[in-house]
Amino acid sequence: MYRQSRPIILPKPLESGFTLIELMVVTVLLAIILSIGIPNYISLLERNRTTATANEILGALQYARNEAVRSNSTAQFCPSSDAVTCAANWPATGGNWIVLRIPADPDDPMNVLPAQLMRVGNVVETVTITGPILVEFGSAGQITGPISNINVVSGESSRCVLLTLSGAAQVGGCG
Repeated sequence: MYRQSRPIILPKPLESGFTLIELMVVTVLLAIILSIGIPNYISLLERNRTTATANEILGALQYARNEAVRSNSTAQFCPSSDAVTCAANWPATGGNWIVLRIPADPDDPMNVLPAQLMRVGNVVETVTITGPILVEFGSAGQITGPISNINVVSGESSRCVLLTLSGAAQVGGCG
C-alpha cells in the first residue's frame, strides 16, 4: 500500500518595508515638528548667547572692581579693538573687552604709571553691546565716572548689566 502524500504548504515570507502611505505620514509629521522646533531652537540659542555674554561682562566688571580694591589703585573696563588699549566705542557686533589696572606712583599719588593689562575677553560676532565706553573703579571699589547700564543684544534677546554708584553690578532684564 502506498500512502498518499499531502502537499507541503510553506508559509508565505513576510514582506518587509514601509508602504507609501506610511512614509508620507512620517514625512508630514517630521515637517510639522521641525517647523515648530527650529524657530524655538534658534530663539534658545540667542537667549543663551546673550545671557552668557552678559554674565562674562559681569564677571569682568567684578574682577576690575576687586583688582582696584586689592591693589589700592584704579581699574578700568572698556571695549578694545586690539586687545591692548581702550577703543573709542563698542563695535557694531563682536569685538573685545579688556580690564586695565592703572597704578598710582607711591611716591607721587598724582603721577599715574602706565596701565597694566589684566584681562582680555571677546564678544561673539552675533552679539551687540551698547552702553558706557569706559567703566572706571576707584580704590574703594566705587565707580568714578557716570553710571549707565551695559546692554547686550543678540537677535530678539537682550540682557542688561546693571551698575550702581557703589560699583556693584548684576545682570537683569532691560527696561
